[in-house]
Amino acid sequence: MQHYQLGLLSNHTKEWVEYCEGRFHYEELFNCVAYSYDAQSTKPSDKIFKFLLKKLKAKPEETLFIDDYEKNVLAAKKLGLHAIKFTSPHQLIAQLRELGVNV
Repeated sequence: MQHYQLGLLSNHTKEWVEYCEGRFHYEELFNCVAYSYDAQSTKPSDKIFKFLLKKLKAKPEETLFIDDYEKNVLAAKKLGLHAIKFTSPHQLIAQLRELGVNV
C-alpha cells in the first residue's frame, strides 16, 4: 500500500482562510496546510513552495504538485517538483494513474 502526505498550498488571505476553515473544516483532510500569509509569499514564488516542502519534510523530487494555473505548475517544475496542471477530474485521474497512483 502506498502512503502519501497531502498538503494544501493556498494564496488566500488570513480572514478568508479562517472563515472557510471555521465553516468547512477542510484543513482536516490534509497532513499540513501552507498559506501565503504564513509564508509571506504567494504562488508562483519559490519561497512559498520551499515553505510547504519544509512543513512536509519532503524533497522536491518526492512531491507532486497539482494546480489549475500553468504559471504555478511551471514554477513547481522549475524547483524539481513533479507537477500536473488540473483541467478536469478525468484528466487528473488519468495522469495520476500514469504515475502509478492508485485512484
